Amino acid sequence: QPKQEIRAVWLTTNNGADWPSSTNIETQKSSLQKILNTLQAANFNTILLQVQVKGDVIWDSSYQPSMKVFTGDGSKNLSWNVCKYVIDECHSRGMECHAWIVPYRIGTASEANRYASNPKQHPYLAHPEWCILYNNAYYLDPGLPEVREYLLNLYRELIANYDFDGTNFDYTRYPTTSLTDFNDNASYNKYGNGMSRANWRRQNINTFVHDFYDMAKSIKPSIKVGSAP
Repeated sequence: QPKQEIRAVWLTTNNGADWPSSTNIETQKSSLQKILNTLQAANFNTILLQVQVKGDVIWDSSYQPSMKVFTGDGSKNLSWNVCKYVIDECHSRGMECHAWIVPYRIGTASEANRYASNPKQHPYLAHPEWCILYNNAYYLDPGLPEVREYLLNLYRELIANYDFDGTNFDYTRYPTTSLTDFNDNASYNKYGNGMSRANWRRQNINTFVHDFYDMAKSIKPSIKVGSAP
């Protein structure tokens, strides 16, 4: 790929911090256009679109529910193709669009329960045995092979179905450096294989990122894989 200076902006969907400000579809589209026009005029060339926040997403996923900030109701799924629209709007302005993903952080029990009536279950509700409570919020346990498989399947459908130019990991780490505050004793005892817990945890993250990279490149060889850990 040709080398270019990357001038990027995080487009944050968490609680609608940057976008959207309304659940009305036409308002969502017009406000996005205004944001992109402003950024284009300021010579930005890359949008890092937050497609996942806390176990909820803005694409038609088989694994996680549609983000409530877009639908207005946790029981509903998206009624329009958000990712395709953003990608197309970026590309029409000569901008790249990268999917900003948050693998392990899945929020509080109350945040998960907003999706209790959604047929596409929030991971905390679908697989509580995969979740570890830390500092009043839940995280998927990176030490479980089934968590890694679940996440790879989740992101496989994202990359296969949407023409993102890249992906960007966020919170792709354990939520603490403490070896005692994050209670992953069960998975460590089962899969630690005599490694120190610190090295084992590092290996868990490395393995996931390695497998993700191979999966993403097998689907779209030109995709860029980045991280803001």
